[in-house]
Amino acid sequence: MGAVYQVERISDGSRLALKMMKASVLEDPKAHRRFEREVQAGTEIKSDCVVRTLASGIDGESELPWLVMEYAEGMPLDTYVEEHHPLPREHVERITSQLFEAVGAGHAIGIVHRDLKPDNILVRTEDDGTPCIKVLDFGIAKNLNAATWRHTVKGLGTPIWTAPDQGKTGYVAMPRDDVWALGLLTYFLLTGRIYWQYANDARALVKLSMELVRSTIEPASVRAASVGRDELIPPGFDDWFAKSVCREAEERFVDANEAGAALQDVWAGRPMGTSFRGADGAATMATKAGAKSTPQTRRWAMVVGFAALLIVVAVVSAMLAGWENR
Repeated sequence: MGAVYQVERISDGSRLALKMMKASVLEDPKAHRRFEREVQAGTEIKSDCVVRTLASGIDGESELPWLVMEYAEGMPLDTYVEEHHPLPREHVERITSQLFEAVGAGHAIGIVHRDLKPDNILVRTEDDGTPCIKVLDFGIAKNLNAATWRHTVKGLGTPIWTAPDQGKTGYVAMPRDDVWALGLLTYFLLTGRIYWQYANDARALVKLSMELVRSTIEPASVRAASVGRDELIPPGFDDWFAKSVCREAEERFVDANEAGAALQDVWAGRPMGTSFRGADGAATMATKAGAKSTPQTRRWAMVVGFAALLIVVAVVSAMLAGWENR
């Protein structure tokens, strides 16, 4: 959507970030709304873990939209995890606490990120060695650039992190979209691995596409065991993970605040799930580790899978070409 520059504020010499948007942002109504959402999110979300927007406008000479944000230091989350894995449990708990608080602050005022991924989370190490995060691009629904599996796909977000319902016809954003990504990100922080089996195999794009939209969601401990990291999964995490990444959106935690509170129970070794009950009083945590799918679930998966695969087929050849050129 544009370029970001490090700038210096003349009045006090402090470092800030200047984002200059492309002129097309004003010409494209959808892109214009994305720009407005970023401005809104950066000014209205009350969280120290979200990059703040300080000013915005349209340059009189170039007629380009711009916004000035606080300068966020740090490295992308995936780089941090790669350099520090396995993360101490207290660091995982600290990062998830900050991440869920930031996303939950947006949910509390009706803002959904829709593209949570390691690239959009910066980690800075404090003097005492503890991590501190900043969430970027809050409120931007999707990038306007070309797609790959690790970058934003127009209309879908980033496939290996975004919920399958984001590819459905008539999709309407909801906080549960972010809950799916938060579940996958928490698994990533614990294990240092992306949850999807074929995410790191450039030769298995079709298998990856099937896995993303149709495969059974294995318990986190089972998937971690397949890469020799099951000892990193704490007791109770399987149930929390299953509810976070349930393919039926209405069965997930309602937002980041509810999911974060339940995750705190897991970290503390407390029972999780007794407060999540439906209107009829029945427990809604039916998506337990190892639970079988129902006919309704299978029908829904087939519909979503078919629609998503049509999109996947359209981009697979382009992605294969991109990998071959690496």
